[in-house]
Amino acid sequence: MPEHHLLKRKASDDADQVELFNVDDVLQYELAFDHKTIIEDAVAVIKKEILQTTAAKNFLPAEFTYSELQAVLSTVTTDPAILNEQSFARKIKALPFIELVEGKTTQRTSKKATKLYKFNELEVVKPIYTARYN
Repeated sequence: MPEHHLLKRKASDDADQVELFNVDDVLQYELAFDHKTIIEDAVAVIKKEILQTTAAKNFLPAEFTYSELQAVLSTVTTDPAILNEQSFARKIKALPFIELVEGKTTQRTSKKATKLYKFNELEVVKPIYTARYN
């Protein structure tokens, strides 16, 4: 869910002081019952889904820049193939399930006009962002 939606949330009166926490920070707290395990398991599933499916598109506009996709992926991995800007810029052009939106650019992530991309419905190979496509 985009953060701007979370900022508009309203708690019920039984949780009127609800707050958002960074996952790494919250795991440092002494949590009740098996809540730490639940959070760790959920994070593992989310990482797997984002890196091995096209689930990242759920966190992006329909037409996105490569840096927007990279930002989503970098929330769940430290893989240098994703974190290195030059490598990722080359990689995105070779991914068959992502295509360039011809004739459209944006300046929402840069002062310079930046190309836009979109996901297509191609069957993907797992893990999709680090697999080698011919």
